[in-house]
Amino acid sequence: MKEIFAESDNIRAKLHYDLLEISVNINMTERRNYMKSENFYDIEDIQEILGIGRNAAYSFVQKAYKEKTPFRVIKIGKLYRITKVSFDKWISEE
Repeated sequence: MKEIFAESDNIRAKLHYDLLEISVNINMTERRNYMKSENFYDIEDIQEILGIGRNAAYSFVQKAYKEKTPFRVIKIGKLYRITKVSFDKWISEE
């Protein structure tokens, strides 16, 4: 009988751990979606639009942030956000 209860406790603990892991993954996805906005691009968007790698995208955006040209970049902590209006205007002029 003790073995059955011990096994039941192990199953319950594993289930609890699995549910916590799922919850964390969902929360990270929700937070990422929240951080994305209709008004801003992030580094991944710039990578995709320009067809460049992550390092190149960061270098390009950091340079645009420092020089305040050719488009507007906002820095929040370590995160960069690029205004869609200014980036789209710049890309359409190229």
